Amino acid sequence: MKKLLISIFAFGVLSLLLYNCSDSSDESSTSSIEASKFRKAGDPIIIGYVDSGSNYVVYTDSVRYIKQQWETNYNTTITDFSIEKTKTVASPEDPNDQGGNDVFLIVAKTSGGYRIAMAISKPSNNFLAPADPTFSVACSGCPQGCNIEPYGGNGRLKYRCADPCSTCTKTETLTNAPTPTN
Repeated sequence: MKKLLISIFAFGVLSLLLYNCSDSSDESSTSSIEASKFRKAGDPIIIGYVDSGSNYVVYTDSVRYIKQQWETNYNTTITDFSIEKTKTVASPEDPNDQGGNDVFLIVAKTSGGYRIAMAISKPSNNFLAPADPTFSVACSGCPQGCNIEPYGGNGRLKYRCADPCSTCTKTETLTNAPTPTN
């Protein structure tokens, strides 16, 4: 009789465990902020998305590491971030590269007239910052704002400043890859 009671109790406990493990409620839909807690070094970070109206939206919290680095590297204060889709221009280094490729950039505007940008990827409806250190570019010197033009060159994306007032200067720095935040 004792063996029968132990068997029934064990069966009940096992059934309860199996039921709890197979709960059909969808608990896997964590927000990007919660999911970022489980990111490892070298994993890309989601910095924006395409909303239902096809607008590009920046996650302000996710770009804070870029903001800190760029404000330090370029000695300026960033006032706004946006995601822009542009096309590459003809490469001055490769006559066979006539440009025309789509590129997404995370662009910062500053109080001092800088425009700072870095290429990002869009594998789906999310925009990802690079997982490895990459170059960013700042264009400054024109009151109307300098335009940043990406082009291909020797295996990596490069940039030039297209100045509407012929006084733009370009500065490139290495932007480090994001690190996990726990």
